[in-house]
Amino acid sequence: MQITIYSGFSKEVNSTKQPTGGTAVSCTLKENTSLVNPVFILNAANFSTNYVSWNGRYYFVDDIVSIRNGAVEVHCKIDVLATYKTAIGTSSQYVTRSASRYDPSIVDNKYPTLTKTNIIKTELNTIHSQITSGGCYVIGILGGGIGALDGVKYFIMSPSDFAGLMDFMTDDVASGILDAPVTEISKALQKELINPYQYIVSCMYFPFTISSAQVSQNIKFGWWEYNASFDYIDPSDVNGTTAHFADTFTISMHPQAGETGGTTSYLLASPYTRLLLHCYAFGDVPLDPLMFKNVNGDYKGKIDIYVDYYSGVALLEVSNDNGAVVSRNWAQFGVPVQISQVTQSLLNGAVGAVSTAGAVLQGNFIGVLSGVGDAVQGMLPQVEKSGAYGSRAQFMVKPSLTIIHTYITSPDRTHNGAPLMDRVTINNLSGYIQVENPDVDIAGTLSEKNEIIGYMQGGFYYE
Repeated sequence: MQITIYSGFSKEVNSTKQPTGGTAVSCTLKENTSLVNPVFILNAANFSTNYVSWNGRYYFVDDIVSIRNGAVEVHCKIDVLATYKTAIGTSSQYVTRSASRYDPSIVDNKYPTLTKTNIIKTELNTIHSQITSGGCYVIGILGGGIGALDGVKYFIMSPSDFAGLMDFMTDDVASGILDAPVTEISKALQKELINPYQYIVSCMYFPFTISSAQVSQNIKFGWWEYNASFDYIDPSDVNGTTAHFADTFTISMHPQAGETGGTTSYLLASPYTRLLLHCYAFGDVPLDPLMFKNVNGDYKGKIDIYVDYYSGVALLEVSNDNGAVVSRNWAQFGVPVQISQVTQSLLNGAVGAVSTAGAVLQGNFIGVLSGVGDAVQGMLPQVEKSGAYGSRAQFMVKPSLTIIHTYITSPDRTHNGAPLMDRVTINNLSGYIQVENPDVDIAGTLSEKNEIIGYMQGGFYYE
């Protein structure tokens, strides 16, 4: 019988690679040998042989044993992948990993993350310059004196206009608040009777300038009138009651996205890439980077801020480049401002003092304590307040997008492939392949079939 021997042939154990050339030699098949692990007896002592083909099968040379002068035994082991390469190649399998074809959007958990990170911070200068372009106050006044309009009126004032209003409300000039001569009723008593601050229901500061076509004359606080002209917000104009600011951003690719060829887009997913949008009162808003891939394969987004002039509440919308909103957040954007007037309750003081004296004369010491409290409350200056405290510090920090890339161990697609997760014909692929639940029809033994299945499940090279 004859076999073909090969010298210097090199291949991976889990490869379908087949040799070319070779030398045909005569041999004898050792008795009691097997088809899977045959032993050939050669009369020529050739110790360089490392591969054999015989009877349509390929074999690795496992060992060469000298049995007598000029004769050797060549112990072989079946190479099932090379032997059944054609059947394997024409089979349709569900391939989990492949070196030649893969889906870059599938997360590859084969490579663990490192503690190494790449942090990129991009300031959103466009929207910051829009929002911090000046500054004004929106003051809600009950009545307000705008013709036939009723209810609360919202006036727009510059910082200097607002300061002028505050000076007017605390002014101690000779003219009376009620247009009553101070010889008839004192200024202090007028303030006691009519508190103008009770007509101011809100005061909100905005870091940008608000413009309006509506002009008001002579703002009224109940019976008190401030002869000045200010723009006011018309509630019938929906677009005129809110402000809109917008900016765009681009998400940079992961530093390892292009390693070993191609683009590995799954590295734009968490935990490999994290996005943190910092935006004023909205705080830190985490975003999913995969939501921002557009039709061109770029990762871009847009932020829109809508500010309500009445309440100061704002809506932050973050959308992708395709127009889909991926995040909505609400926050108090306008800064509530607290305004106050120091007054002294003369009438309460007098009553309180009388109550205290009466309690002492009657020996009611508990009443004395109560009366003292009332007297102190009546005599000490009281702060008349409107509004609430707020902070402008949020506008000191520019909105920014922070991108945190976490590195993974260096990938090796040549020897490990990459996720494919698709059913394909094997001969349409090349290089490393791993198969889920393989099944190959071969005209071979059960042990050969089981060995093929083991290789395909564990990963093999189709060459």
